[in-house]
Amino acid sequence: MIDETEPASVPQELLNYARQRSVEVVSKLRKAMEKIEHDIDENDGLYPFNGGRVTQSEVCRRAGVSKVTLQGKSHKITTKLMIDDWVTRVSAGAVKGKRSVRKTVTARADAWKAAHAKIAQAYHTDRLKLVDAENRIKALEVENAALREQLSVSGQRKVTALPKKAS
Repeated sequence: MIDETEPASVPQELLNYARQRSVEVVSKLRKAMEKIEHDIDENDGLYPFNGGRVTQSEVCRRAGVSKVTLQGKSHKITTKLMIDDWVTRVSAGAVKGKRSVRKTVTARADAWKAAHAKIAQAYHTDRLKLVDAENRIKALEVENAALREQLSVSGQRKVTALPKKAS
């Protein structure tokens, strides 16, 4: 940033422009940090990019800001420290390292696969029960129709012969 100790030598518009650029950089970085936190929340504590590592470089990459920008006079003692504190805080609760991330993702995938298989088995079992029930309903409807027919034929008689059961 421009040295403000010599205000007479630097036009005010240039100073305002430099301040605005700094504000925009900080805004981009904050938005990137929010997006990273959102990604971690959506993935149950895993950061899905950069091998699961949340770093200062990753924040800058997501913000579209060069990491060198944080070394400048206006950001070195403010913005850079803010990002470092944030990275430390976020990294403390996240799963880190490619192997750890891979193991965690694999374990979660296996758990979902097992849950899916259990649901599929229950669906298949219920489907078979439904087919059996539908077949039983058809058989009972046929039997009911035959009994109704028999009842209507013997409607005038007082005594009716019962059919013999097949044993």
